[in-house]
Amino acid sequence: MMTEIKFLTLNKIYTINRYIEIQAKKDVNLKYEKRFVRISIRNNLIDLVESAEKYYFKTNDMILTATYYLKNIIILQSLEDGNHRTAITATRIFLDSNGYKTKVVDTECYKDFKNTLFMYRYKEYFTYDSLDKKVLQLDDNNIENYVFDYCLKFIKNKMLR
Repeated sequence: MMTEIKFLTLNKIYTINRYIEIQAKKDVNLKYEKRFVRISIRNNLIDLVESAEKYYFKTNDMILTATYYLKNIIILQSLEDGNHRTAITATRIFLDSNGYKTKVVDTECYKDFKNTLFMYRYKEYFTYDSLDKKVLQLDDNNIENYVFDYCLKFIKNKMLR
């Protein structure tokens, strides 16, 4: 009997981001700066949720699908702030919900991930700005993509127990 895959929902991603915003109000060391995000960019998250399920059924690989979430929540930049933190938390929830054991990413590890990812992001896409939903296509989500490969290594080396 096959276990049902528990995919992330749009509501779950927004709830995680809202929680991060609330935590930032309680902790002076956390920043959450609401920036304007065009509706077309916000709507990319809808496509992400749908595309992640399709990605899983094409690859049949839970870790690659977790990497798909991590990379694309960050790259799409569809949230007012906290895209990296939301992506890491959402990826942990996805993995935990599907039977994997994960560990909490501490502040130093998070900062290192974010800073290194910026470098790979620029190397791959030549920008730090939000990207359109073309990044959700299968050919942009494999180990030949610098950002995807780094996210995959991060999950394997820093998130999984």
